Formats: sequence, structure tokens, C-alpha cells
Amino acid sequence: MMKKNYVAVAFLICSVSLLKAQEKDSVATTKIDELVMVGTRAAPRSSVTTPLPIDNIDASIIKSSGYTPLGQTPQYRIPSFNSTSAAVQDATSLLDPFEIRNMGSSRTLVLINGKRKNQSSLIFTQNTIGKGETGTDLSAIPSIAIKKIEILRDGASAQYGSDAIAGVINIILKDKIDFTEANANFGMFSKGDGFSQNFNIITGTTFKNGGFVTFSSNIQNNDYAYRNGNVNPYWEAQTFGADQNVVNAYLAKYPDAQNKNAYPKKSNISFLVNSSVILSEHSSLYANASLAVKKVNSFANHRTPYWVNPNNVINSPDGFTPTFIGDLTDYGATLGYKNKTENDWNIDMSATFGGNKILYTVGNTFNASLGASSPINFKPGGFRFNNIVVI
Repeated sequence: MMKKNYVAVAFLICSVSLLKAQEKDSVATTKIDELVMVGTRAAPRSSVTTPLPIDNIDASIIKSSGYTPLGQTPQYRIPSFNSTSAAVQDATSLLDPFEIRNMGSSRTLVLINGKRKNQSSLIFTQNTIGKGETGTDLSAIPSIAIKKIEILRDGASAQYGSDAIAGVINIILKDKIDFTEANANFGMFSKGDGFSQNFNIITGTTFKNGGFVTFSSNIQNNDYAYRNGNVNPYWEAQTFGADQNVVNAYLAKYPDAQNKNAYPKKSNISFLVNSSVILSEHSSLYANASLAVKKVNSFANHRTPYWVNPNNVINSPDGFTPTFIGDLTDYGATLGYKNKTENDWNIDMSATFGGNKILYTVGNTFNASLGASSPINFKPGGFRFNNIVVI
């Protein structure tokens, strides 16, 4: 009997404790419903306290993105930014076109430390985004030299003009560093091609009065990445006005028509210097300069026997594939003066010079109208663009 009483008392104590715990949980739940979230540990990507929203991409995001071309980093961070690299694009392979808010790259103003960067001399003519537009070569700036990227999407044209209808990309360079940093990364596509190598280095020093100078460089190389697809025999015959049986026989042997649809092979080296010299407590001189040299190898569509005259100097019964080589040089420099007066007026005067030059080389080709005298390799020319902005 005594044992049974002990059990009953213990059961009663447990029941009372359970009821009290349930009451506490009920009170706690009521308080949780009344909590208000006032912050987060994650840094916001967009500034919403400014008159217009500004997207920010800092150096850590650029470094951790895994994408070596600078134009690809915002692609996966900013929903309104889009960039692409087409498989067969001839001259367009020299730089990847981009757009913001579904508008071409010539409607986007690119700034370096708040100063206008020159556009490319190339007009996109392929069926890619930005067709009929010209843009800025973002790969001309070493990614390791960038402190952050600011993207202003709305209302930019009111301040900067018609070439900022889509928005403004302002690239802020690193400053006041007193160390040397170097990194290298490698990558390839899941199919085992397109092997890329990327090397970056930046060094700098600061002066006792607050001035600084930084030097940075980037060396990048990537190989071809082929993504050929099968050609439709019917539409191939209709396109070239060829005999259907001839087309069928050729595509039975070469389903992809021997086209080399590939991400182009690129080699790029760029240099950048950024500096500031303090003249007095309220005035300073600032300057930056950049130089980028790029070589791109790509292919045109394969010239099949039913497309061209098979009796040519290349003398190939299977046709031939013309090659396309582009050499690009992009350069720019800014020199400016800043001063804050006693009346709190901020004076900023600067002069910016920039340019872009493109030269083409076409190889393994043939001009049927010239016959046996047709050159196989030749330089058809190129384009050049320069601008000077003084404000």
C-alpha cells in the first residue's frame, strides 16, 4: 500500500509540472507573435535609403563568384543585368554584350571612380542581346583592382543623359592599400573543355600625408568549348537551295555539318594604376589609367560543298571552316583635381581620355569570285573609337 501511495504522489507532481510547462509555452508563444524583426546579419545588396535604389557588389562577392570575366559577376547577382556569349559570333566574340532592364549596352553608362569610361568601337551585328548597339568592355578592368560596383537602375538619365537610360554602372577602384595580393584560379566546363586560367596581382603603397598609389594586373586565358548541334536536312536544303539528296548524304556523314559552335578562345592581359596626391588639407590630385590587350580566336559557319563551289584553292571535298582572329586594345586615363572651399563648396575638375581599337584577321577562307588568285588569309581592317571628356 505504501508503494502505491508513493506512485500516486509522484504522478500528481508530474501532472502539475506538465500543466505549468504548458502554461509557460502558451505565454512564450504569445510573446513571439509580438516580436518585430529590426535587422539582419546579412549585408543588404541594395541601398534603399538613397533617393534612388543602388545595387552594390563589393570585392568579396566578385572574388567568390567564381567567374573570371567581370561582366559575368553581375549576371548572377543583379536580376536586371544580363550578359551572354554566343557560340558563333565572329567579331562579337571580342567582348560579351550586356544589357540592363532589357535595354542595350549603349543605353548604360559605365563609370570608373565616377568618371565616364570609353565605349567599344564595335557595333554588335549578330543575333545576340544588344544587336545594333555598342557597349563598354568590362573585362578591360582587372577584377582584383575593384573595391565595389554600384549599379543605379532608375532615374539615371535625368543626371547623366540619354546614354544612361538603362542605368549607370560605377566601378570604384581600391585605394589606400599597403600590401601585395596575388591569386590564381582555374576552371573548366563539366564536359571537360573550355579550360580557363586566371592570374591577378595588386600592390600599392600609401603616403604619409594620406595619398596613395596602386598597381594591378590581370592575365587571363581560356580554351575552346564546343557545343555542336545536329542540322535539320530539310531546312538546310531550303536555306541554300541545294539538292535534298546531296544534303541528306552530307549530313548523314556529318550530322553537325562540321560547324564549330564554340565558346571562343581568348587571351587577355590588362593593367591599371590608381593614385591620389594630397596637395593641402582641402585639395588633392587624383589619376587612374588602364590598358587592356586581347586576342580572340573563333570560327565562322562551315562552308559545306553544297554551299560553295567545291573547286576552290583549298581543294577539300568536305568544304572548309573560315577562322576569325580579333585583336583588341582598350585604353583610358583620367586626371582630376578636388578642392573643398571655406564655404563648403566641393570643386571637382577632371579630364578623361579613352579609346578602343579592333583589328581583324580572317583565315582559311576563299573568295569564289577571285578564283585561284583568292587569298586564304587576309586582314579586312577594323575599327577605332576615341573620346575626350572634360568636366
